[in-house]
Amino acid sequence: MKYNILFICLLILLGSCSQKKSSINDAKDLTIAKSEILLVKLELKTTVKDEFRIMLNQIEIDEFQKMNIQASEVIPVTSHYESMKVDFFENMFSKKIVIGLGNKFPKRVEIKSISVSKGLNIIDIPQAQIEEYFTANKYVIFDDDMNITTKKIDGKHAPILFANSRLINLLTKK
Repeated sequence: MKYNILFICLLILLGSCSQKKSSINDAKDLTIAKSEILLVKLELKTTVKDEFRIMLNQIEIDEFQKMNIQASEVIPVTSHYESMKVDFFENMFSKKIVIGLGNKFPKRVEIKSISVSKGLNIIDIPQAQIEEYFTANKYVIFDDDMNITTKKIDGKHAPILFANSRLINLLTKK
């Protein structure tokens, strides 16, 4: 009889410990999901090796200071898609999300997809919808298949995609 009571107490104790671990893991997962980290991921390939950039510009530090953050990666010429992923700092956000398509030489760029997330807001943008979420500057030309060709104008080459208000509104939606 003593052993049965001891065994039942042991089962209750072990059961309550495993439930606490589960709730701790659930809380940890919820914290990660709710974190306000901006994440940008590109799947792309290019015809010319160049340094691509993902930038977060004019982040307000206080009423007098603003800051820019830039991540760059050299994307080689390959037959398959390369991945460029940037995790910005927690609780740092700006309405000026910029993708630089390399300044060295004119090229053809095929962006398979762009994924942008902030907290629980995740926007996956396929190639066919890039123009719906990003505005291109004068150095960028989209063809009918939504591939990009960059060009020089007056000896300058600065192809850039700017996140538009539709994307920013979806990212900041609560």
